[in-house]
Amino acid sequence: MPSLYQLYSEYGNKNLKPEQTASYETGIQYYSDKFNARATGFIRNGKDVILFYTDPVSYASYYINGDKQNDHGIEAEVSVKISKTISVSTNYTFVNGKVTTQEMPGKDSSYFNLYKRPKNILILSLNYQLNKNIYLSTHFKSVSKAYEPQYQAAPYVLNSYYTLGFYCRYTINKKVSLFADFQNITNQKYFVTRGFTTKGFNMNAGVQVSL
Repeated sequence: MPSLYQLYSEYGNKNLKPEQTASYETGIQYYSDKFNARATGFIRNGKDVILFYTDPVSYASYYINGDKQNDHGIEAEVSVKISKTISVSTNYTFVNGKVTTQEMPGKDSSYFNLYKRPKNILILSLNYQLNKNIYLSTHFKSVSKAYEPQYQAAPYVLNSYYTLGFYCRYTINKKVSLFADFQNITNQKYFVTRGFTTKGFNMNAGVQVSL
């Protein structure tokens, strides 16, 4: 249902219809002692999607119902135990979507509108149990470019980026362990929201006690 703001504010439209969506999802999983895998996929089709619209001639802005919204995506995850001490895992996500709306009578316009959502995200992890006391792990994350909407302008591009991290743990006994977590080791400069910087290289360490 449209919100009160979308209906009655200075940008409101009392003729807004409720959004309607049909979603389909399927998946498969496989488990064994050394190999685990999972994959899911979805399709989401909607109509009368509520959008914020600005008339290119009068510049009047208000909420409208788009004709339809079509999204689809997949997520896959695999982990492999190579030996008693070494394991690897990976996770991949893909998502895509577009809205189709009638901006002019008899003329439809379609465009990607999953703003601030990268189409591709890949995560890789390598884990190593050096001995009964020492555990090591390194992880790599790659994120494709995304877009952020701008008023009366083309969407702003949020560039793709990657981060690299390292984690280690030393177990003193069953109740006490020491850990250190190093993130963004290569000190990548990137944005997930325009104008708000993210952390460069950072780390934290501590003691974990189980009572």
